[in-house]
Amino acid sequence: MEEIKRITTEQFMDLLFRTAREEGRLGDHFIFEGKEIYTEYTSTRNIEREIPELFDYEWDLEAYPIFGGNEGIYVNVYISGYYLEHQDKPNKDPVAIIKSLSTDRATMEALGCCCGTISYYAKLYAEGMIGRLTPLSEIKRELSFAEERGKKKFFFPFLMAEDNTLTGERGYILCYASDAKYAEEWFSRSIYKACKTKCLLEEEFKKAQTSLPWLDYVIVR
Repeated sequence: MEEIKRITTEQFMDLLFRTAREEGRLGDHFIFEGKEIYTEYTSTRNIEREIPELFDYEWDLEAYPIFGGNEGIYVNVYISGYYLEHQDKPNKDPVAIIKSLSTDRATMEALGCCCGTISYYAKLYAEGMIGRLTPLSEIKRELSFAEERGKKKFFFPFLMAEDNTLTGERGYILCYASDAKYAEEWFSRSIYKACKTKCLLEEEFKKAQTSLPWLDYVIVR
């Protein structure tokens, strides 16, 4: 069985920061409760080691603003728990940072609000793309069980990167459902609902796809 394409912590944080910007909670310059807030920079790279891929879902996003040792206010973002492949004990990695040169109350409160926004969407997106965060052994068991119960395969392909408005990747979602109606109903409620794709049968997908990676899966109960 082809392995699912994992999402990196950098990709995940880029998605969260983009959402925060779209909601007016982050940016080089944004307004918070009528006051102008400026940030010096944001970074979604892990500076301490190679950018890890998320192989499990038993983790939490930790984000909070603190005063810097020399200047300004920082937001440090960590992923804490089980998220690496074959991990046998909890781990904690710094995955992003936001820096402002300001030290006033409005900036502290604005960045605290930003932490709440990205923490909320971290849970929402993680639950919505749970297939990408599930260990492969668990995926195999779930898909085998779905086939035993007579679920059929349906595909939602992102043939072009711009089709996938969520993460901007080419690939496909494998959906197990009783029929296309239930698969389409799931998609219309999912975090992918704004993406440009349609439900295809296995035969249709084989004709349309050109070596697309497997991005995600779902089993419609």
